[in-house]
Amino acid sequence: MTGGHRDHFSRNSIDNLLPRLSLSVAPLRNTRLTAAAGQYSQFPNLVDLYGEFGIPNLGPERSNQVTFAVEQFLKERIRIRVEAFDLQTRRGIYSAASQFRAASPDGPILYPELGPVFANSLRGYTRGIEFMVQRRSDNGLTGWIAYTLGYSRFTDATTQLHFWGDYDRRHTVNVFGSYIVFKYYRRSRRT
Repeated sequence: MTGGHRDHFSRNSIDNLLPRLSLSVAPLRNTRLTAAAGQYSQFPNLVDLYGEFGIPNLGPERSNQVTFAVEQFLKERIRIRVEAFDLQTRRGIYSAASQFRAASPDGPILYPELGPVFANSLRGYTRGIEFMVQRRSDNGLTGWIAYTLGYSRFTDATTQLHFWGDYDRRHTVNVFGSYIVFKYYRRSRRT
């Protein structure tokens, strides 16, 4: 499937046309392969534009995202899914001057600078792989267990500062489960 998305930001009169593509095939009866790619954007919020570090003419953050997945259905209700993902960010809103930071590894602590310091200067990536086992059922046990290995690394183009992302989580485990008891009662008619 191909398509796209159009965004318009009236505050700065910016238009974004963002293409999207996805493909899903089943080469075997119980196996599904999926690939998807697209461009995405996020417009600055009011704090980015008019807050203590804001600049009113900031542009949107942009990213390219790609995912590949393999699903294997073991039984009618149980599946295993492996998904690899890569997100490339560019034009992210950032400024080292807006944060507390060390001048060097053993240097003094620098305080945030008030004033218009934000810029569309951040670029980087978030990538990883996720493994999931899921059971779906109308009655009984429903849920999943998932493990994700991910990396998130960024560079500020203004200072050439390299750092791991705020939401960099190398190892993440998610577990969800519920047990549904459903009984159907038929009311008898009295005659």
